[in-house]
Amino acid sequence: MSEKPGKRLVSKKQYVLAVGTKTLLSVSGLGLCVGGLVGLASCLVLCMLVGSDSRHVAGAWSVLGTLSVMWVVLLAVGRILLKKGKKLDTGILLTRANTGELPASDSLVRASNAPLSHQQAELLRAAQPGQEMPPEELLRATQGNRDSKP
Repeated sequence: MSEKPGKRLVSKKQYVLAVGTKTLLSVSGLGLCVGGLVGLASCLVLCMLVGSDSRHVAGAWSVLGTLSVMWVVLLAVGRILLKKGKKLDTGILLTRANTGELPASDSLVRASNAPLSHQQAELLRAAQPGQEMPPEELLRATQGNRDSKP
């Protein structure tokens, strides 16, 4: 498929997986950022409380320092996940409206421009130019059960 960012046509499965991954990264990153900020805020409140009580100062500062580092790491990981989610290219879902943008090398048969009533009489040709076949070997568009014999 096309390699240009934002112009990549993808199947429904690829699109759903990409959107799901993007959502998961964004929600996880946001959760970690919020958790990191709440943790840092609680550490600051605890620092104010511990700073006013001189009996627990020695051991409390080491615990608060460790907790603060842990919350900062969570905040940093959350920011990284948010950036990855933002950069992830979901591509453009391949639909009937944009099949004309699909390169000929990725398509076996091109759609017909003829009205639906005339399509049964029209022979299907390969999408890639230069691949000529005798009319007897080409397929005809049919409606109905595939197993039925003419």
